[in-house]
Amino acid sequence: WQPIDHAGKLILPGFIDTHVHSAQLDVIGSWGAQLLDWLETYTFPAEHRMVDPVLAQQGSRLFLDALLAHGSTSAVVFPTVHKASVDALFEGALERGMRLIAGKVLMDRHAPKTLCDDIDDVDGAERDCHELIERWHGAGGGRLSAAVSCSAPQRVTNDYFAGLSALSKRHDLPFNIHILE
Repeated sequence: WQPIDHAGKLILPGFIDTHVHSAQLDVIGSWGAQLLDWLETYTFPAEHRMVDPVLAQQGSRLFLDALLAHGSTSAVVFPTVHKASVDALFEGALERGMRLIAGKVLMDRHAPKTLCDDIDDVDGAERDCHELIERWHGAGGGRLSAAVSCSAPQRVTNDYFAGLSALSKRHDLPFNIHILE
């Protein structure tokens, strides 16, 4: 056994980011006069691109590499409403040995239609969640955990919110939500 001299260096455990959006990597620092202006101009278009599985995979790789480059080895992540974005995020985290808590972002109002679950097909959103939970929850030796991720309270109807709460309780999952937006 040969000791390694780390004199003059700082050795730290990996950082934990408790609130980060994987699809927003390329809009960080974008100027917006107000939150809604910023969301409509930058965030919603960036999130909509994650419907494409290839772009979701590329974006997730860049995002996870950026986290690691800055010392974050664990994170609670908001991907997007697209199942492909969640799969790509978890696949990338698994490859990198990261600890991640994430889930399909759920909202059914006050956002572009392409980013909302169909109010007439809430069962479809729940099916997506179940499939993601089955595939990813506990994967990677328990390093990957599914969560019920809600964009913000005002972005979901009361009935939809009640269903999300029940989903979280049924699977004993964390409920990840913006308190205020």
